[in-house]
Amino acid sequence: KPVTVIYGAKSLSEIPRITDQERASIRAAAGFRPEDVVLGIAGSLGRDEAVPAVLEAMAGLAPNVKLCVVGGGDAKVAEAKALAAARGLSGRVVFTGRLPTAEYLRQIAILDLGLALYFPTTKNQTTVVPLKLFDYMALGIPMLASDFPEMRRVLLEISACGGVTDPEDAAAIRRAIQDLIAALDR
Repeated sequence: KPVTVIYGAKSLSEIPRITDQERASIRAAAGFRPEDVVLGIAGSLGRDEAVPAVLEAMAGLAPNVKLCVVGGGDAKVAEAKALAAARGLSGRVVFTGRLPTAEYLRQIAILDLGLALYFPTTKNQTTVVPLKLFDYMALGIPMLASDFPEMRRVLLEISACGGVTDPEDAAAIRRAIQDLIAALDR
């Protein structure tokens, strides 16, 4: 296939290749059990990130489905922690805060399912593909993204590495997560 340069994307040499033992160790250090299904939100926790809808969806998922938020500035992490606490999910959501790139990539390498769900607040959100999709792809992590044309094209038509859903509908997010978890178990 022709090469495409994606400005800001990590080079393949930056992508960690962690062993199953390292993965298990990182997961355990974060408080995850072997039977947990770990969803993840990677990146800055920008203003358009659908964190409230994700947390609402989480409340209806099995207790072993956990969320790991990798990255994010102090204020955004504090805001997301407060949302999780208000929904009674503090014990199911882990936050790393801001990390250097190499550690950020090691932390997202433990995920079972990466989330790239954004509210459609700007044309930028609905027409671009966020770099976290390429981080997830490089690490071999299936993902769930907002059902916007470019993300749908990348995830379903080009690479077949995940699914898309309505980022504003917590029930739709929950169903999509359940479907992707079921597909992982096959």
